Amino acid sequence: MESLHQLEIVILLLAAVLALTTVANKILIPYPILLVIGGLILGVLPGLPTEQSMGSDMTIELVATEVYPCWSRNKKNGKAE
Repeated sequence: MESLHQLEIVILLLAAVLALTTVANKILIPYPILLVIGGLILGVLPGLPTEQSMGSDMTIELVATEVYPCWSRNKKNGKAE
């Protein structure tokens, strides 16, 4: 039953993203601005589940998989410092 509740939350978050990007297109502002504002609002709503902290090994792995490809691509282009 817990997984069904998590699925509902994911679907609601996707609907919120769709609504915010639609509104951003209508009022002609970049959609990341509204996504950040919407995320801040969702972050302070009571009743939503809190984020569980990741372990340090998982954090290092996540950062390494995201940062290393960008760093190596910039190094090939001569932009790395």
